[in-house]
Amino acid sequence: MSGQSPKKSWIRSVLTMLPGLSLPERIVLYVVASMLIIKIFLELILGTWFYVIEPPRQYFFFTFLFIEYVILMFNQRRDLKIRGFALLVIALTSIMIIQGVVVGFYNNNDLFDIFNDTVPMLCIPLTVILFENDVSRKRRGSMRTFAWIVGLAAMAIFVIGCLALALHRPSIASIGGGPTQGVVFCTLLAAIASGLDRRLAPLFVLIIMISIPNMNRTTLLFSVMIGMGFGLSMFIRSPVKLFGVLALVVFAGWITIANLPPNSRLVQRLQATENYNPAQRTGAIGERQAEADAVNYKLKSLGHLDQIFGMGHGALYSFQSTQKYVQNSGHAHYGWALFNLRYGEVGYFYLFCFVCLLFYSFVRNVSIGGMEGYFHGSLALLGLLFVPTWFTFNLMIAGIQLLIARPNTYVDEEAPQEEALTGRTMGGLSA
Repeated sequence: MSGQSPKKSWIRSVLTMLPGLSLPERIVLYVVASMLIIKIFLELILGTWFYVIEPPRQYFFFTFLFIEYVILMFNQRRDLKIRGFALLVIALTSIMIIQGVVVGFYNNNDLFDIFNDTVPMLCIPLTVILFENDVSRKRRGSMRTFAWIVGLAAMAIFVIGCLALALHRPSIASIGGGPTQGVVFCTLLAAIASGLDRRLAPLFVLIIMISIPNMNRTTLLFSVMIGMGFGLSMFIRSPVKLFGVLALVVFAGWITIANLPPNSRLVQRLQATENYNPAQRTGAIGERQAEADAVNYKLKSLGHLDQIFGMGHGALYSFQSTQKYVQNSGHAHYGWALFNLRYGEVGYFYLFCFVCLLFYSFVRNVSIGGMEGYFHGSLALLGLLFVPTWFTFNLMIAGIQLLIARPNTYVDEEAPQEEALTGRTMGGLSA
C-alpha cells in the first residue's frame, strides 16, 4: 500500500496543478506540447525532415493560443484597468499592427501573408490584456510539478529524436528550436534560482548537455551569461560552494565538448563565427547581412514612401543565400532588417522602443525575484540577445517575456507558507 503512495501523490499533484495554471504557464505548455506533437507525428511517424517542422509547430502553437484566448474572453472583467508598463506594451504593439496592416493592404500584399505576419504580433497585446484582467487569481496546484513536467517533456522530445534517428528518419536529437529551448531553460532556471526545487538542477544540467551539440549561438551566450551571474551570486554567499559547483560544471562541460562530433551544428556555428568576414554574404552570418541588403534594395526601388513606412505586413523580398536564390521571403533574421521591411525607417524607432521594453522587463523582474520574476526576467534577457540574431523569437512566445511578476498573487498549496509569501511561485504575472 505504501508503494502506491508516491504514484498517487504525483497523479494528484498533476490533476490539481492543471486547472490552476496562470496564462503564462499555459503558454509555456503550448510551446512544449506543440513541439512534442510535431516530433511524434511528423518526424517519428511520417519521417519529415527536421528543418521543415517549425512552420507546422507554429500553427499548432497559435491554434492552442486561439482556443485559449476565446475561452478567456468569456471570463474577463468588464471594467478593464490597464496602467503603466502594460499600457506601453499594448500601445506600441497596437500601433505597429495598425501600420503593418494598413500599409500591407495599401501595397496589395497577399491576404494570407498579411494574416501570417499579424497574428504573432497580435498575440503580444492580447496576452497582456487577458492576463492583466484575468479573474482567476487563486492558484491551485504545485509549481514544482509544473517545472518537472516541462523538464521531462523536454527530455521526451529528445528521446523521440533519438528514436527517429534509430529508425533512420531525417530527425535530430534535440529538445527543439529556439522558442522551446528558451521556455524550458528559463522555467527550470527560475525554479532552481528561486529555491523552489533545487532537485531540478541535475535535470537542468542534463538538458543543457544534450542540447549543446545543436545549440544556437544566442542560446549558448545566454547560458554563459546566466552561469556567470549564478557564479557571482554564489561566490558572494558561499565561495567554497562555488568552487564545488564550478568543478562539476567544468567537468560536465568538458565531457560534452570533448565528445562533440566535428560536424555538429554548434561546432559549425562557432567555426563560422570565428572565420566571419564582414564583407561576406554567404554562410549563416553572411546570409543575415544579405537579407538586410536585399531589404534595403527592395525599399529603395519602390520609392521614398516605402522607405519611410516599409512594405507592411505580408511584405516579401528576394535574396541570394549560400545555396540558392530565395524568392518571396517574408522573414529576416536581424531585428532591424525585419522592422525595416515591414515598417520602414519608422521601424527603427519601434525596434528601439521594443528593446527598451525588454530591458525594463529584465531589470524589473530580476529585482522582484521569485520564480516568476526570474522566469520572465531570463526570457526578457534571451529576447534581448535574439534581437540581433533572430528577432522572430520574441514573436513566438506570445509576449510572456514582457510580463512583470506579481509575487504574492498566487499561493502554492504544496509550498510552505513562508515560501508562498516570498513569491516563489511562477503565477500572478502582470504586464
